[in-house]
Amino acid sequence: GVVIPMLFFITPKIGYKVTDKLHLGGGLLIATSFSSDFSIGLGVVYGSITLGTEENNFTINSGWGFVKEENYSYDSNTSNISWEMAKKPMFSFSGALRLAPKAALITENWVFSQKVYKYNSFSNDDYTYKYKSVLSFGLRLMGEKHSVDIAMLIVPGTEGTFGLPFIDYVLKF
Repeated sequence: GVVIPMLFFITPKIGYKVTDKLHLGGGLLIATSFSSDFSIGLGVVYGSITLGTEENNFTINSGWGFVKEENYSYDSNTSNISWEMAKKPMFSFSGALRLAPKAALITENWVFSQKVYKYNSFSNDDYTYKYKSVLSFGLRLMGEKHSVDIAMLIVPGTEGTFGLPFIDYVLKF
């Protein structure tokens, strides 16, 4: 998929039906930015557990892999971006609740670690990894060969929380 103009991603996955209301799966998530202005990127292998039916479900994913990370040098006052093994696992949890034959409430939420440099420090090694999150909720409208999501992305932060409207269109081939 593509999120213009910032992101390209691919997500091959497999799944196995254990019971009518339990599915196990796994996959690969590879994402990177088109622009050098964004240090967004990851390559993650993950496992997945889904409870529920196709109509009403809850999924938990956990994975580990590589992230594109910005490294800052206080000595030279420069930064560079490189791919590095993640220091902590990432998680996502999502769900759907069918409201009507062609409408459902949806949520998809990501929890990941991010390198955070300590302010007022003059050491290249003075940082820690903290978990951050991106949350979402919305409405999915479904047709025979397409769907539209109208949602809100929520990004909690230390300086406050902000929301970003999100619209997604999917065409089934």
